[in-house]
Amino acid sequence: MKTELQTTRKTSNKFGYIRPWLGRVETILPEALAWIPQSTVGLVTNKAMVQLKHALPQVRLTMQIHDSIVFQLPVAAYREHLPVIRKALEVVVPYEDPLIIPFSLKGSAISWADCRELDWETGNAAA
Repeated sequence: MKTELQTTRKTSNKFGYIRPWLGRVETILPEALAWIPQSTVGLVTNKAMVQLKHALPQVRLTMQIHDSIVFQLPVAAYREHLPVIRKALEVVVPYEDPLIIPFSLKGSAISWADCRELDWETGNAAA
């Protein structure tokens, strides 16, 4: 990584995005190292949003917050859609040994403040 930064002044992630860097390598190395996983997680989250919207057009995407997707779905329908939601959130990071970063699931029929961890299989509050 340090050699790549010294010779090309760039870093890249496994999705092929390239980030150029200015400054002394010793100064920018920590930021350049952090950019790779941070950009990867952001891209996984954005790709998951697109896949979710294609898989369930009735989902209302409200926002993306770094590594989270906030969306709405009718309460009466969410359990039956859990397998589709879970599959849509699977984004393969194209490493030599492919990686899928798992999403957890939180939900509430009342408000954001009432969101609790939910079990992917049952849709019930996680133990």
